[in-house]
Amino acid sequence: MRQRTPRSDIPMPMYYFHLRDTDAITDVDGTDLADIDAAREHADTVARELTFKTTGILGEEWSKWTMVVYDGAGLELFSFGMSTVRYGNGK
Repeated sequence: MRQRTPRSDIPMPMYYFHLRDTDAITDVDGTDLADIDAAREHADTVARELTFKTTGILGEEWSKWTMVVYDGAGLELFSFGMSTVRYGNGK
């Protein structure tokens, strides 16, 4: 059985990972990922890295922040509270 090789001429979708509480930290660059499952995995990884290194951002604890993920068309795909992130130091 032949394996399919990735085609470099098919662009991967863009995903944007914003942080929001009363303020917003906007991901203006985005990340190319294969699909929404990869976006969920990436969001979890970013959130764990952030909460591992700090207890909050902009003077607010992580429990007040939400990660919101959008596709390239600006459609909100999913979100989760940063307080739900496992393996971090956030409270």
